[in-house]
Amino acid sequence: MAKCSGGRIDFGRLGRRVIDADFSGGDLSSDGGLMLVRQVDRRI
Repeated sequence: MAKCSGGRIDFGRLGRRVIDADFSGGDLSSDGGLMLVRQVDRRI
């Protein structure tokens, strides 16, 4: 799995709101889409 920095990117302000991206969410899985498809298939 790729190693990503846990940095934060500031995109500035939009009115009174500050827009930024924070990449400290932890590990991601590419299997999440398959789990969603499985749940939809079970309900159908």
